[in-house]
Amino acid sequence: MNNTKRSGSAEHDLVIIGGGCAGLSLAGRLASQGSRLSVAVLETRSDYRDDRSWCFFAPPRHRHEQLVSHRWSRWLVGRENRALIERQSRRFSYQYVRSVDFYQTHLAAIERHPLIDLHRSTSVNAIERQGKGWRIETSRGSLTAAEVLDTRPPGRAHLESAMLLQTFKGVEIELDQDGHLEPDCVELMTQLRHDRDGLYFTYLLPFGTRRALVEVTRFSNRPLDQDVLDHDLHTVLAQRGLDRHRQIRREAGCLPMGLPDAEASQPGIVRAGMAGGALRPSSGYAFLRIQAWAARCLQRLQSGGPLLGQARDPRLQSLMDGLFLRVLADDLSLAPALFSQLFERAHPDSVVRFLSDQAGPGDYLNVIRSLPRRPFLRGLCLSPNRSWSVAGSS
Repeated sequence: MNNTKRSGSAEHDLVIIGGGCAGLSLAGRLASQGSRLSVAVLETRSDYRDDRSWCFFAPPRHRHEQLVSHRWSRWLVGRENRALIERQSRRFSYQYVRSVDFYQTHLAAIERHPLIDLHRSTSVNAIERQGKGWRIETSRGSLTAAEVLDTRPPGRAHLESAMLLQTFKGVEIELDQDGHLEPDCVELMTQLRHDRDGLYFTYLLPFGTRRALVEVTRFSNRPLDQDVLDHDLHTVLAQRGLDRHRQIRREAGCLPMGLPDAEASQPGIVRAGMAGGALRPSSGYAFLRIQAWAARCLQRLQSGGPLLGQARDPRLQSLMDGLFLRVLADDLSLAPALFSQLFERAHPDSVVRFLSDQAGPGDYLNVIRSLPRRPFLRGLCLSPNRSWSVAGSS
């Protein structure tokens, strides 16, 4: 990798704004690979806590397996008051990464590297051109850099312009006694129903016979009051007999499904993470997509090239995601039947590959055949008011 600065007047080769999943993924890789670039990561939080989780389908062996703390071979999907659909795959398992493990791994690599610094409790006030580089004004002074990577999440207005919002709230619990949890089976989408607040389902990750992450999730066309999810979560814990527990941690979030084109930024600044198109529009999955981007970006920087943004999704995948979201956004009451039919009728491996950016023509055909024709034919005829996004920047 280059020994010299990309701009003779720049204090840093690279400034990364945001030390979340995307920002730490790239900075941690640069540190682990012994990069000679001078890098500053600017993060608003003062400390890192176990505040979220990342899940995905993957084969048993992959390059991120050291971060995986739990795997499940079976998963359940089902509509409210109907029998659950159980599925499994010999090739894939559902896998869980604790944010605290991810943070500790990447923060330790950054801490060991002499040229990569993490600036906590630091917000960015302004970014402006300075010669061939950039000047970044922060709450703790100014920095200069040859290149800037912006991984901050979308602003509220941009977030709320998504075709749908996926809002969730959950709690990790430890029960007083065994008997309520099946440790080798994930409840991926259970109790599916539609009501005035949109699509509802429960999500349960068992970490043993007495410990689990229990979440409630809503797909909606509008932002939801947190009281709605608080009530949902309280209700499901009581109904499942899980209300007598010790709370370990809580997590919550709102994911945009089908953002319009990425927020405009100053020419020359590269976007990554959620605002850069890392979220899969139809599912909200992002972790493996971010890791793939970070690997490509690292390779580009190692060769002396410029920063690389999130790649656009393949055209067929983008069209499928857009059609699926249009059908849901047009009539969310169809969602419980659509999701249950998808998991019941399509081959489990086809569904997994579709959700994991690995689908081939046969998988798309399998998925299409599993779904009712009428709403999708209608969706093909609809002219959306705005383009759904994409996933990715050019």
